[in-house]
Amino acid sequence: MPFKSGNNANPNGRPKGTPNKFTTLKQAWLDAFDTLGGVEGLATWAKDNPTQFYKMFQSMLPRETFITADVAARFKWESDTDADNNDPIQPPPGADEPDSELD
Repeated sequence: MPFKSGNNANPNGRPKGTPNKFTTLKQAWLDAFDTLGGVEGLATWAKDNPTQFYKMFQSMLPRETFITADVAARFKWESDTDADNNDPIQPPPGADEPDSELD
């Protein structure tokens, strides 16, 4: 029989001080890390198993990163004419002057 909206099997929630699944898993990893030799053990294993080490390392990196940046760019004009109508392409004003910030 399904629960009615607003009701659940444990209305009081998880008891205070009870770790969630992530905290329990994290502590298990830390305990295993210490048991296997800590940083020195990891370094030894990584030297012997570089492919597996880098796969594991890659899995810990963020999948998506948002970056905001101000970018200064310099463009090279590939053609002197517009391919559609053979009109000369005019570079923007000051395009031929060197930009001291980019040099």
